[in-house]
Amino acid sequence: MSKRVLLIVSTFIIAFLSVFSANAQPTSDIPADVPFSIDENVITGTLENGFSYYIRQNKKPVDRAQFWLVVNAGSVLEEPGQNGLAHFTEHMCFNGTKNFEKKAIIHYLQSIGMKFGPEINAFTSHDVTNYMLQNVPVDKKENIDTSLMILYDWAHLVAFDPDEIDAERGVIHEEWRSGFQASRRIQNKLFKVLFEGSKYANHDVIGSMDVVDNFKHERLIQFYNDWYRPDLQAIVAVGDFDVQEIEQKIIKMFSSIALKEDAPGRETIDIPAHDETKAAVITDKEEKYMLARLYYKHPAVKDKSTTGYYRDNLQRQLYNTMFGARLAELTKNPDAPFIFAMSSYNKLVRSTDAYQTIAVAKTDVGEAIKALLVENMRVKQHGFTASELDRAKKELLARYETTYKERDKTESSAYCWEYYAHFLENEPIPGIAAEYEMAQQFVPAITLEEINALAKKWITDKNRVVVASGPESAKEMLPTEEQLLAIVEDAEDEVVEPYMDVVLDKPLISETVTPGTIVKEKRDKKYGYTTWELDNGATVVLKSTDFKEDEIIFKAFSKGGTSIYDNDDLITAMFTSDVIEQSGIGEFDIIQLEKMLSDKILRIYPFINEYNEGFNGRTRPEDLGTFMELIYLYFKNPRIDPDAFATFMSRQVTMLQNKANDPNAVFSDSLTNIMYQYNFRKRPMSVDILKEADFQKMMPIYNERFSGVDDFTFVFVGNIDANTLKPYVLKYIGSLPSGVANENWVDRNVNLVDGVVKKKIYLEMENPMATVLISMHGNFGYSWEERVMLSAINDILDVRYTETVREEESGTYGVGTYTMQSAYPIGNYRLITYFNAAPENAERLAQIIYREINDLKTNGPKQKEIDNVVSNKLKEHAENLEKNRYWLSALQFNIEHNQDVIDSKKYQKILNKLSPKMIQKAVNKYYSGDNVVEIILLPKE
Repeated sequence: MSKRVLLIVSTFIIAFLSVFSANAQPTSDIPADVPFSIDENVITGTLENGFSYYIRQNKKPVDRAQFWLVVNAGSVLEEPGQNGLAHFTEHMCFNGTKNFEKKAIIHYLQSIGMKFGPEINAFTSHDVTNYMLQNVPVDKKENIDTSLMILYDWAHLVAFDPDEIDAERGVIHEEWRSGFQASRRIQNKLFKVLFEGSKYANHDVIGSMDVVDNFKHERLIQFYNDWYRPDLQAIVAVGDFDVQEIEQKIIKMFSSIALKEDAPGRETIDIPAHDETKAAVITDKEEKYMLARLYYKHPAVKDKSTTGYYRDNLQRQLYNTMFGARLAELTKNPDAPFIFAMSSYNKLVRSTDAYQTIAVAKTDVGEAIKALLVENMRVKQHGFTASELDRAKKELLARYETTYKERDKTESSAYCWEYYAHFLENEPIPGIAAEYEMAQQFVPAITLEEINALAKKWITDKNRVVVASGPESAKEMLPTEEQLLAIVEDAEDEVVEPYMDVVLDKPLISETVTPGTIVKEKRDKKYGYTTWELDNGATVVLKSTDFKEDEIIFKAFSKGGTSIYDNDDLITAMFTSDVIEQSGIGEFDIIQLEKMLSDKILRIYPFINEYNEGFNGRTRPEDLGTFMELIYLYFKNPRIDPDAFATFMSRQVTMLQNKANDPNAVFSDSLTNIMYQYNFRKRPMSVDILKEADFQKMMPIYNERFSGVDDFTFVFVGNIDANTLKPYVLKYIGSLPSGVANENWVDRNVNLVDGVVKKKIYLEMENPMATVLISMHGNFGYSWEERVMLSAINDILDVRYTETVREEESGTYGVGTYTMQSAYPIGNYRLITYFNAAPENAERLAQIIYREINDLKTNGPKQKEIDNVVSNKLKEHAENLEKNRYWLSALQFNIEHNQDVIDSKKYQKILNKLSPKMIQKAVNKYYSGDNVVEIILLPKE
């Protein structure tokens, strides 16, 4: 029987739900010691064997559901000799269970349109293993039953076939090989310092390859039997289904799992405290960046049962926002010792939180650490200002308001993550209505004194860790551990000046704006969008949707781009829009602009690509007026700042100066040179090439690209109607000047290499690994039918390579396959396959890539393969039709290429025409072997 928890909303929330509207004022104060109630929209229960469940009906997306199995066990529970077996267990769940032999789980889910990776996946961490079936089609009930059966088998009926175990050793070894790059090696060394004295320091999730390659089968099965048990497991089911029906299925199925006797206790692993400051200097030959890190460790909050915990969490968010803004402001100073910095108070591991500040240093990590310490001391000594807190409160409340408005449009996955956290760590799940009310009540009442007290609480001389990391080649530029400790000690004694919050209090636009007019209006009845042609030549397209309550997304585009410019000005043109964006707008520099817009939910930025220029952006209905003002100003009153240019250039130099250390970066640059025949316009970026950017030419280039709107199309998609948008369009787009009509891009003869090119690149590597990339390319008509055909072939090969190179050969963690298609300067395609492997296996595995292509050429695909592709693409298309982002890109495509790619009936007709013979013919055409580039990266002997 179920010990079902029937959830009762507390008195204050019931009163709130009965009267609340998005614009209502709070009716009463909420005490900080009220016990949390669980959202009434979720059904939760615990079976007699300890198994938990969370079930919620949600129709976003429609006819889809998420089914998760959360296991409260991860690598930190491994015993000696088991390091890596928590992660190995996760892999084995996809290699056979009692009711699904070998790969039957994956095969079944693929047959109903799901993809391995994006929708069929799992992960292991130190403390948890999570299995996810995402976007399961639930219009057929058998899919629900089978999904629950899969989770049931994962929970206690994994087969652990000996042959499958031994085959999976190679897959995991290759996963380790692919992932054990500079950042992972540095992270492992960092963990040994941060978590010293605990199992977290030594239990890397992917594990020891000595253990992975050699463990006895019984050790793996022992881990599964010890920790995969009902009292440590939960199902999270959210989707478009009947919740009572799902609950009864779960009760009937999962109650049968026996609670294990004499099972080991699931303890929380503590991190030992330390009075002294720990310092570490970590280097790696292949590291590209120099990082400064500060950690102040604190015990994790255990009591999360009352609204006081939520109020404390709001305080942490306000602090993080304000200090993050200060660090962001510093990075805009060309003289700052770092190009990026962030700070937060959040979780390190289950038992331990940390206040941490991290920065990417330019050259001197010691100076970067000193700067981080000084900024922390500035807050500790002087606190924040009232104006900073006021902005942070407005920003925080704006985010909560948007989330509240989207409460009926929330994706199922968002709920899954909430219930995941509740099961594992008892994170409150009162629901967004209650959260929004608490935010409205608590945030205005939080005082500056409360926030400033946090700095004194968080920034202590105990449990502190300071770390400098960087390339081995720059070791002489890194401080020693003794110097790090000296920097910390000196910073503590330093008296710093208080922060001055300078705010520009004036409107974005001060001049009078004369609106334009609409000369032609057209309504597309098929897809429900409106087109306005303005008297200045601009075209505006509006698609009103109800997919999101508080979302409007936007794109403007025009032909031209960097192709307009000769080689001498190419680099300048490439970076112009970035510098303009970082300069601010009108009378506001970037810092003033960000302060002014801090309580707005909007983002807009210009771009200049190879063949076009324009803007990308997003906002909400409430901030649409400000958003439109920014569009106007980016055309009429752009700003370029020499400090922004200097800051941008120093950031690029920092990112590029150690690129040669990274074998992957060198490989990528070599590939570009070979593919484009060392074309001047496709040179891989370097510090020397960066110097070609000319600040004096940037504003003229920007003004030329955005001189007028008569060749621009502006597309708006989201929760907005024509009557709301029209006056803004007439005022802020209709008032803009015309420019050069019918401008086009220029063909600069940037062509892919002809013929067959095979090349090996040898580089020194810390972790010997081969990378194989095979590219086949050519020209084609760029019709919808051809693009679908290429995509279908890609998907068939993707599955085949997983089954052969990964599963049969245990040769790689995964084979990537993707297509690149372009209409400019002529229709062309690239079909790319790549994978990592042991160096000795590279060429043998590469032959399997060709073998599968040749098999499709000779024999064509099986009908089942085509059926799976069709199921997935129809499923994906149905999901896309409910997304604003899809409609924006589809409308842009229709306008630029005069091709309708939205028509569901036509799309289904194209897919249903696919046959083995048709695919076979297409493979012979597109994979003819006439133009092939094969590059293999290998370790130097």
